[in-house]
Amino acid sequence: FFFFFFFLSRTNELRQNLRKPNLTSRKAIQILEKIELIQNIAFIFFLCEVVLIYVIDLEAVLRSSLSFTFADDTKLSHAICTVIDQSDLQMDLDAAAEWSRLNNMALQENKFQLLS
Repeated sequence: FFFFFFFLSRTNELRQNLRKPNLTSRKAIQILEKIELIQNIAFIFFLCEVVLIYVIDLEAVLRSSLSFTFADDTKLSHAICTVIDQSDLQMDLDAAAEWSRLNNMALQENKFQLLS
């Protein structure tokens, strides 16, 4: 959240510049464009922080599977050599499904794949 407050303070500085006397309309438009750009960047940083929190949180519920995340795709991986490995993978799949339910993030079952 550091970046969010940094961008907020920068936006406030620019808004104070809008109150200066002898401000031309062109300069005012440039300041408003900078404010809009800073607000958009701050929003993107905020979204990135939220996504990182979710990813870290998901990995905390997995016991034995490896997880690979890119953007909004997550893959769980676990080598199956014994019945215990199969059980461990199923527990992690159940934990990931429960995690997604608790965090209101629907799983897209049509994207599920079993690699053998």
